[in-house]
Amino acid sequence: MRSRIPARRAVAAALLAVSLLKPSAATRPPRPEPPHRTAPVRRRRRPLAGTRPCARHAAGQAIEKVRRQAGVPGVVAGLWMPGKGSYVRATGVADKATGEPMNTDVFVRIGSETKSFTATGLLELVDDEPISRYVRHVPDGHRITLRHLAEMRSGLFPYTEDAEFQHDLLSDPQRSFTPEQVLAYGFKHENTLAPGAGGASAWLWSWGPPGRTRGT
Repeated sequence: MRSRIPARRAVAAALLAVSLLKPSAATRPPRPEPPHRTAPVRRRRRPLAGTRPCARHAAGQAIEKVRRQAGVPGVVAGLWMPGKGSYVRATGVADKATGEPMNTDVFVRIGSETKSFTATGLLELVDDEPISRYVRHVPDGHRITLRHLAEMRSGLFPYTEDAEFQHDLLSDPQRSFTPEQVLAYGFKHENTLAPGAGGASAWLWSWGPPGRTRGT
């Protein structure tokens, strides 16, 4: 995992370099959608202002180099700047078995990458505010900050470890839980550690939008 962090930075640096150079006149037309997929509404992609063909070629080579170094089968990298257009590059394969090339219209599950975006936005907005400002009845919530939650160092008991929750889930796997219900399973227990001391309480990703659970 650590080896991929410099790789991502290298891709970002390559794209930043593209954004600082002179414009190009053309863009590659998009690939047609496979027949079994619903084609999305397409907008004409405008080349990023400030790029020239040699710069885009250099950025493409840098992205391909990083992809190979990181051992990633396929990559789509993009840079979008309001009012200045976009630069999008696909490299590698979308399917290792068939060798189908990666393309800029591919559909990929974002999965746990959502956590990174959510935590970044959270910390930009509120950072070290206590969770008690937003959610009621959190054990030691006046000392647990949103940064502790984002770093998974709140010390809260993880509700997935609660025996009653496990019973309720396994007895009815299709059952849905509200954010308040799942938190209640964990809040029955004492905190496992002091805030910031460590731990892996991941309930942050399950408690729902703040507007649904906001406290006073």
